[in-house]
Amino acid sequence: MYRYIIELSEKWFISWFWDDTFRPYTSITRSEFLKLIFLVSNTTLSNDTKDYFFDIKVGWQKKYINTWVHLWIVSTQNKNFYPNGSITRVEAIKMIVLLFVWEIPNNYSKNIWDISWWEWYVKYVEYALNNNFFTLKENKFFPNQNITRYEVVNILKKIQNK
Repeated sequence: MYRYIIELSEKWFISWFWDDTFRPYTSITRSEFLKLIFLVSNTTLSNDTKDYFFDIKVGWQKKYINTWVHLWIVSTQNKNFYPNGSITRVEAIKMIVLLFVWEIPNNYSKNIWDISWWEWYVKYVEYALNNNFFTLKENKFFPNQNITRYEVVNILKKIQNK
């Protein structure tokens, strides 16, 4: 995994902290996440400059966020994007699956204690578990827990190796 992190860093896809550490178990921000998965997927970024969110008027992240809007992966119903906020595991999985896979079966066969079969994100979690993106801890997924930098890099590495 270390070699993959170095590779992503050399391509400027991810950055290190001021103290030259990667901090793998730190949660990733929403903006960092978008930038990373777009660069890894070679997605063409939108030239749209429209202000979809009150908290994204200028800055490097605007082109990534507006591209999400154009791909119909991020809704503009909420008028704030919270670019420096953390992203949960289910939000990240949904976005990764929609960007890299697009269509997945709409079924649910796993018995996960902290997820009900009617949740909007069930099919994304099922796909992630079936493809070994995550492992359950005590038969729990922890869907609303923030995803870590390591988890995101690990998932992207597995997707690229498919």
